[in-house]
Amino acid sequence: MIARRRARAHLASDKNAHEPPSTAGHGKQAMGKVTKEAGDIAALMFELIQAGKRTFQTIAREHGLTPQQAATLYNLEPGQGLPMSALAELLMCDASNVTGIVDKLEARGLARREQAEDRRVKVLTLTAQGEALRATLRGQALAPQPWVIGLTRDEQRALRDLLQRAVSLLQPPGDKLGMFYALSKTLDLAFSPVFVPLAVALVGARALGRGRRRLGHTLLALAGLLLYLPSTGAVARLLMAQAERFDGPEVVPHARYDAVLLLGGFAGRGEDRRIELSESADRLVRAWELLRDRQAERIVIAAGSVDPNEVEADLAAELLTGMGADPAALLLDRTSRNTRENALEIRKLVDAHGLKRLVVVTSAFHMQRALDCLRAVDLYPDALATDHRVPPWHGSFDAVAPRAASLALSEVALREMAGRVVYRLRGYAR
Repeated sequence: MIARRRARAHLASDKNAHEPPSTAGHGKQAMGKVTKEAGDIAALMFELIQAGKRTFQTIAREHGLTPQQAATLYNLEPGQGLPMSALAELLMCDASNVTGIVDKLEARGLARREQAEDRRVKVLTLTAQGEALRATLRGQALAPQPWVIGLTRDEQRALRDLLQRAVSLLQPPGDKLGMFYALSKTLDLAFSPVFVPLAVALVGARALGRGRRRLGHTLLALAGLLLYLPSTGAVARLLMAQAERFDGPEVVPHARYDAVLLLGGFAGRGEDRRIELSESADRLVRAWELLRDRQAERIVIAAGSVDPNEVEADLAAELLTGMGADPAALLLDRTSRNTRENALEIRKLVDAHGLKRLVVVTSAFHMQRALDCLRAVDLYPDALATDHRVPPWHGSFDAVAPRAASLALSEVALREMAGRVVYRLRGYAR
């Protein structure tokens, strides 16, 4: 009630643009003028946040928890230990206060302290009972509130799009996933069968310009070889066949799954604003077939975008509903931009909706990395690989003849295999 009065008073107080508040201790303000509308939004958001806190407190009490204990369970990822210092930071309290919270959770058999690899650090992990209660808490906390349900469908979409845009501006300087996204895209060049020979050739040309003829000629010959080999049918077949091998269990015919995990990378908009599909679109079709044939109850679409105004998950949902899918059967992750983020966001949706038996659908060459990332968040789905790309054998001439199509195929395989190595080194895959 107090928050609501403050918000209304704020909205009625000043019809002119507000002066920017003091920025002491807060770093630089985001670009853009601080207008009356911005102040109104801040007041309304404060009111909604307070309402959300009251709802969460009610949910916590239903389970015999304090809000801090419930928040602890909410923030713990199943199968992953969280250092006590990190938990204190998440709860925005002193480390001394965390001890009492953890003691109560341990006493109820919901969590336990364990020794981290660094024996000086204690981490908190969920028990089986804690994981079950966490899933219930998240399901209740993430359920649409009455004020959201009261909006029309168009209003909900408009609000969702605006909030996605706002969230995209939140990324802090220390956002490790954001840094990893930029790094992973930069590393693509290091394993490109075009970029690497070009770089070697440039170094060779520079050596020739400095009079180092032997080194220059050697590097130019090496550049030619590095460009020729992956452009042959034999090497392209070998690389793609290796990329398409995976060690997970395959989809079981006629089995019933709680959900299909559909990874993005197959849809976008063309210049005419129509939805266009890539050669990876088979995964969309196969996911739809599982839903249509009642082998799966839902489809989880993990497909964000660097552009919050054009999210692939929304495009996929539009296509699937056009094919006859019930919108209520589609769970959308609109934020993840790579396989690591796919796995993290899928884990949240799986927990929130109590999904158990899963099957992941993605391109054959990408399946191993998808399985590894999902295992890292303790999800073990069956695998349905699509759009196999190993080319047919056309004889010995095709095996040695350089072709642009073979070079492109080799690049896809090399980038994928390099990505797996990077993900494992970063601890993002298991």
